[in-house]
Amino acid sequence: MEVGTADRHAMLKSALDLAALRNFPRALALLDKCAQQARKHNDWRCEGRAMRNIGAIYVELGKYADALLFLEQGLHASRRQGHVYSEVKCLQSIGAAYEGQGLHERAVTYLEQALELSKQITGKDTEKLLMILKENLAVAKTSSGQYAEGMQLHKESYELARQHGDILATDAAKCRGLETAAAAKAYRTALKLLKPWHCTSEDKTH
Repeated sequence: MEVGTADRHAMLKSALDLAALRNFPRALALLDKCAQQARKHNDWRCEGRAMRNIGAIYVELGKYADALLFLEQGLHASRRQGHVYSEVKCLQSIGAAYEGQGLHERAVTYLEQALELSKQITGKDTEKLLMILKENLAVAKTSSGQYAEGMQLHKESYELARQHGDILATDAAKCRGLETAAAAKAYRTALKLLKPWHCTSEDKTH
């Protein structure tokens, strides 16, 4: 059965709602149907979003090889449509897939591309996206042995999270920053970096 543009986007929204509820089998089925219909009608934006989210679900499930197949297709569709945000999200998820496979240098390459490209995006959620990308890249840099850059990125992610009042993100960035310093055996550097970091409201209660 043929579906129109509005129906395809409604189908996509329903699939994303299912994914948010972690009902991945139904979400994947809907996304696959959406991608097929979008491809049939040369709806590159819808196809790119569908393929990107299929890939992101497979990353979440730890099926990294499957994820990369879909994410590369989503990346191609996003670039063809000229949708920068979707391209950034594809690059981010590809980086996550390679990180999951233990291919840290390759993960760094894609996450650096995502971070650089994200500078072209404007809007209210831009800084939140930057915060997440910096944290993802910090983890990949640390895993590849680039400890100094990893610690700096953790700090930058922390500052963005603090500005947004995101307590969970600030604590995560701070903890990972300390883990990076421990991995580098750079304890004095860690203390120097962490000293100016403001405590969260939870920190102040202890």
